[in-house]
Amino acid sequence: MDPGWYKDLNDTLTVTFENGEVVTIESGGRIGEYLRMKCKKPQNGRIAELGIGTNENAKRPDVILEAEKILGTIHVAIGDSKSIGGENEAEIHMDFVINKPNVTIDDKTLMAEGKLKLE
Repeated sequence: MDPGWYKDLNDTLTVTFENGEVVTIESGGRIGEYLRMKCKKPQNGRIAELGIGTNENAKRPDVILEAEKILGTIHVAIGDSKSIGGENEAEIHMDFVINKPNVTIDDKTLMAEGKLKLE
């Protein structure tokens, strides 16, 4: 996650997922420390949401509900999904918006530098 989009993120935060669960959290300053502590409970470290921003009219990174729709972004939520119709009950639900991400699932690149790679 890019520090420029988050006032409390003063260092790049890298979260790696495998099979829908957090496996590593690198850097991220205070937010990274908080996530590492919270993700010691497995249910807190599960993907609750994954969305791809496709709205070219969305522009405001300071409003999370608009930011997660900005063209060329993705948003990932970690933790509770029960409140949005999922099955995972957790004590946290944290949304992150990533600008110009690289997204690879099952060795297939879906996005590179924020551009969709659909075939």
